[in-house]
Amino acid sequence: MDENSHFLMAIGRIDGGLPVEVADGCLRDVIASVQRTGKKGSVTVTLEVSPNGEMGFAASAKVTAG
Repeated sequence: MDENSHFLMAIGRIDGGLPVEVADGCLRDVIASVQRTGKKGSVTVTLEVSPNGEMGFAASAKVTAG
């Protein structure tokens, strides 16, 4: 396995790493809810990548919890 995670590097560059912070907070909340209720929970991170010029790309992230 490659030592550098392309996923973590990419998501860390989106909006100054904000999606990572949001996902971290959501995960803590979901874990607390699972412990409290005994029901399943989830955190979903969606990365959307689109072309941006001939060799570039643009990426955005969305984090949801439930």
